Amino acid sequence: MRVAFPDQMRKIDKTIIEHGVPSLLLMEEAARSVFEEIRSFNLSNAVVLCGGGNNGGDGYTVARLLLCAGVHVKVVQCYVPSTVDCKANATLYSSLGGQIIIIGEKTDVEELLSKADIVIDAVFGTGFHGELEPGVAQIFDFVNRLDVIRLAVDIPSGVSGFDGSISKSCFRAHKTVTFGLAKTGHFLYPGREFCGDMVVGSAGFPKNVMDSIAEPEVIDDEMVSKLIPERAPN
Repeated sequence: MRVAFPDQMRKIDKTIIEHGVPSLLLMEEAARSVFEEIRSFNLSNAVVLCGGGNNGGDGYTVARLLLCAGVHVKVVQCYVPSTVDCKANATLYSSLGGQIIIIGEKTDVEELLSKADIVIDAVFGTGFHGELEPGVAQIFDFVNRLDVIRLAVDIPSGVSGFDGSISKSCFRAHKTVTFGLAKTGHFLYPGREFCGDMVVGSAGFPKNVMDSIAEPEVIDDEMVSKLIPERAPN
């Protein structure tokens, strides 16, 4: 299975956008793949944790799709939107009546999270490195203790998409939905154990572009089966 280092995935995104696909459309396609996974759970109360970059933009887009589908959803804004696409999708979500809770009083956020059926992590993307800030780490620690479905957008926050290294208190997902290609950090420990089940949404990502840029491959069942000689039935 072909996978990508985070910098290769950024190059793939840039190449697709340069070929005329709007970045907002790519974000919409990515968020829709997350939305479809959430819909399969048939839940009614969701909380989306959003960062300020494009991972947060994915989160606001997911929240809007849930809102339009009649799901009770609220966004916890962990960082102020800072990228153009994140700002655009945060504004669009708000304009449709979506509620945004600014991270602040820990008890207010914890009360909101305690009532959720699912918590979606869209705080950091695959470029994360270093350590989580204390306020965000405390929220993740709290969510990780809850009896709630935890889903990560692209990669659990606190896990490096490059080498699978982790920050203390990173988000522990039951399922991770990533886009285009899985990343190397999804398969390397200790980060792998925080990703849960992996789903790769590829809508909007041309295979020829991804194959021309991404080099690494993961040895999977399909590859192994091609290497094993065919045996007679007896």
